[in-house]
Amino acid sequence: MAQRLTVSDGVSKRTSRVRVAVRLRPYMSRQDEKDEGPCVRGLDSQNLEIINWRNATETVKYHFDVFHGEQTTQQEVFLSSVKPILPHILNGQNASVFAYGPTGAGKTHTMLGTAEQPGVIPRAVREVFNLVSAKDEDEGWDYSIGMSYLEIYNEKVLDLLSPNAQDLPIRENKDKNILIPGLTHTVVSSFSDFDKHFIPATLNRTTASTKLNQRSSRSHAILLIKV
Repeated sequence: MAQRLTVSDGVSKRTSRVRVAVRLRPYMSRQDEKDEGPCVRGLDSQNLEIINWRNATETVKYHFDVFHGEQTTQQEVFLSSVKPILPHILNGQNASVFAYGPTGAGKTHTMLGTAEQPGVIPRAVREVFNLVSAKDEDEGWDYSIGMSYLEIYNEKVLDLLSPNAQDLPIRENKDKNILIPGLTHTVVSSFSDFDKHFIPATLNRTTASTKLNQRSSRSHAILLIKV
């Protein structure tokens, strides 16, 4: 499912690279009602199969760029699916990573993680600081790193770095880039400086209890790092 997408805006053509990685969360410790066991099985590093719930003797196979099995660590997910795209940021290109899936699939764990098992976001930000530091020493460039953090909940855009702010508008400029006027942009000088802003802001996110998760994220959260 890796593909090159050519986007024409009437003036120029832009090419982007899209890769799809699937992560299989560990099977839940409590028994399911029918005691049928896992319905998804990894075949290799790129393929998985899903049992047809109508007929357990049939399976459907899917191919992806990367398949991360139940035993895959946070570090392995980062090294294979995230770290390779980060150097492009220093070349003036946009790099995006997002997690998609139903409640309880493990999106927050993969993206945020814990203090003992940090996820994609803290690992990626730390790596960006490492890349900038290396460029600074080798080539004498002067870099500035800033962050913005927002959530989209009930069709409202909320600034997590300024929780008292009202619903923010979404705009598009002449180059088709998405802008959010009034969104807080904070310059950070180190990873610890980033953490000082990021952790309290994350606590401002909208959460609720579900059958699968006592503290489930109920909004879409977007962290923007600008170099």
